[in-house]
Amino acid sequence: MKTDSPISLVDIAELSSATAEFDFVVGETEQQAFASISGDFNPLHLDPEFARGRGLKGAVVYGAMIVAQISRIIGMRLPGSAGIWSSLKIDFREPLYVGEAAHIFAEVTHYSEAARSLSLKIKVASGERTIATASALATLHLS
Repeated sequence: MKTDSPISLVDIAELSSATAEFDFVVGETEQQAFASISGDFNPLHLDPEFARGRGLKGAVVYGAMIVAQISRIIGMRLPGSAGIWSSLKIDFREPLYVGEAAHIFAEVTHYSEAARSLSLKIKVASGERTIATASALATLHLS
C-alpha cells in the first residue's frame, strides 16, 4: 500500500506493506528561519561563498531540516495522525545543498499490533546521491 495521506483505522491491517514518499526543497528562507530558531549561524549553512571556500558546492542544508522532513513523513503520512515517532537513527551520507531538490521515501519494515508500533526504513536522495538513510520507530495511538 502506498500512501499520500495519513493512515486511517481501516488501513491498519495493511501497514506491513505501506510506503510513503514526496519531493522537497529547502530554500534560503527555511535556512534563515532555522538559524533564528536554533541560534546556529554556522556560515557553512548560510553563506554559499564561505561553503565553496571550504570545498563544498554551496551552502549545506542543516541536518535538522532533513530530520524535519522525516517528522513530516511520519506525522502526516506514515502512520500520520495515528502515531508519533519514538526513536530515530540517521546517517548523513552526503550534503544536501540549499535549493537542491530531494526525495524522501519511507517503508514499513515491521508492524507489531501487540506493541502498536511501526518500524520504518527511510531514504533521502537527491538524484542518484544518497543524502541520508534512517530507521525510525513510530508508536500508534489508536482508540
